[in-house]
Amino acid sequence: MTSIQRASVRNGQPYRYREDTEAYDDATPPRKPTSAINYTRTRTTNYAPVIRSGNRRYILHEGLPPPRTPRTTSLPRQEEEVAQPRRRVHWLVFVGLFMLTMLIGWVLLTMLANWWQVTQDDWHYSRPRTYQTDMVVGHNDSAASPSHFIAINYNRHIEIIEFPGGDISHAKLYLGPSLFGDGEDLQQQHELNGDIEQFLQRLNGQENTEQEADIPQEEPPQPNTQPGAEEDIQETIHVYFVREEREEAAAQKDVRVLESTPPGRHPGRPQRKSDLPAYTTIIFFIFLILSCLAFQLYLVFTPPTATVTLVPRSQTVTLTGTLQIGRLLNPLTLSQSQTVAATGKGHQSAKSATGVITFYNGLFTSQTIAQGTILTGADGVQVVTDEDALLPAATPPLFGQAAVSAHAINPGTKGNIPVYDIHQACCSNAVLAKNTIRFTGGQDARDFSTVRQQDIHAAAAQLISTLNRSMHGALLGQLTPQEQLQLLPCRPTKTSDHPIGAEASHVTVSVSETCSAVAFASQELVNKATGFLTRQAKPTMKTGYSLLGDVHVSATQASLTHMPHPLVFLTFQAFGTWIYALSHRTQQQIKTLIAGKTKQEALQLLASLPGIESVSIMWGDDSKLPKDTGYIHITLIVA
Repeated sequence: MTSIQRASVRNGQPYRYREDTEAYDDATPPRKPTSAINYTRTRTTNYAPVIRSGNRRYILHEGLPPPRTPRTTSLPRQEEEVAQPRRRVHWLVFVGLFMLTMLIGWVLLTMLANWWQVTQDDWHYSRPRTYQTDMVVGHNDSAASPSHFIAINYNRHIEIIEFPGGDISHAKLYLGPSLFGDGEDLQQQHELNGDIEQFLQRLNGQENTEQEADIPQEEPPQPNTQPGAEEDIQETIHVYFVREEREEAAAQKDVRVLESTPPGRHPGRPQRKSDLPAYTTIIFFIFLILSCLAFQLYLVFTPPTATVTLVPRSQTVTLTGTLQIGRLLNPLTLSQSQTVAATGKGHQSAKSATGVITFYNGLFTSQTIAQGTILTGADGVQVVTDEDALLPAATPPLFGQAAVSAHAINPGTKGNIPVYDIHQACCSNAVLAKNTIRFTGGQDARDFSTVRQQDIHAAAAQLISTLNRSMHGALLGQLTPQEQLQLLPCRPTKTSDHPIGAEASHVTVSVSETCSAVAFASQELVNKATGFLTRQAKPTMKTGYSLLGDVHVSATQASLTHMPHPLVFLTFQAFGTWIYALSHRTQQQIKTLIAGKTKQEALQLLASLPGIESVSIMWGDDSKLPKDTGYIHITLIVA
């Protein structure tokens, strides 16, 4: 079967002509040209068949067309070439490249800003990172003399040094938490940066037009004898035939091509995709990049500050003394009891009950009952006599009688028989045995609890601690707002309801305590102690030293004398630190002195100043200090 495909006038899709039915697959094929169709066939041995249709000429060839070579001569007419659609680069590609360039620049600028931030932190906080503050925490401090704290980040381990009340002689070291993560030994906060992903979208359109012409079986072309035929030809078309396999031809036999345009689309009009996601992504990335650039530029243009740490020479003076100051408060007595379990252990062995057996003789002759005589009571308990019983003869109306000691054969509480449990004849019909009193002392083997000395002492210590707190609160009620309290030695009294070693499961301990205290004016004590300490330190101090802060005074003990009348004495401890004075004016002069100098020059100048123990500068070794003294910060540390 030979078929001819024509381009549709509407949408450029092919129609197929079937020779067996002599009709087109399309119900309405395109209209034929108005000019007459004249097929002129010639056959020569040296030329390909030629078919002329109106002003077009079709030259039929076997096989594929030869490769195209550059033309050397101009032809009178050029063949019409089908224009291939030109691939255009979408504008989003250029936007994506621009954004990628901005992203790379932002990454580089971020790295520079991070390096600059770490360098500034080194200048500000040194290495290891150090932070200082003052706070009142109740460790022998006050609002006038707060405790000083220094926190150090040493290799991700936080260490805190406390000077209670500013006293460096009682410094304490606390171990804080450990930090985990990269850079935690240098930074105090982290910023988490999310990964930025870039999305690019390309829209490529390509439109291909395929034409295929199946020509009927070749016939020898006939010579064209019409005059002016060559002059009327406007276009020459070369047709090349390629033989297909039979299977492919059979598969194409029943193919009917109507229209290749998918339903819902207008022929000849490309489908337009939405650019809203692309615009949203671009605006987001531009906003993100501009925000980061603004933030990084702010960090870059923030001027650095040089930190100069000075340790002035210092000296601490301590004084311990006793002053007659304060008044005696009325004594108070408080009592409290507590019951605790006895923790001692005791053991009791089994023991036989003991008693007395009385024998009665009714014969007129004396009788003897031998030792070891066994008697059985009404409850089945057997007792045995411990000695011989000599019974005198009876003298009517009285019986002869004798009493001997006896004990139960089996140990235990069952041997504690009641009165007259034994009432029976013994040895003969005229002799009667009775227990006129009950047997006692029989006991079973057992373990029991006893009171230990530690039980009484432990309960008493807990009661004394509770009483001391209560006593302190009760005595505070006798103070005025300007006074403080110092307790005198108390006299506790301890008692228990069971002695030490006694059998008991619980013991009740009672403590009674009588206490008194001394009330004194705190400011009066501070003033007097400061005067004593200043007079003691003045002869040893050199010129230029001054007292740092206030003198720290604390009462350690109160005592009382009764001769000739009661007097109150208070023992105290005072200490103060004198350092070389660096006033605000002196610090400004130091800043002016080192401004614009290199680090080494500034260190040499500061080390030569009087009263300076040591100095350090957080600044680069190869750069000069800022010329503006406002960017030079001086930190004083008292060693």
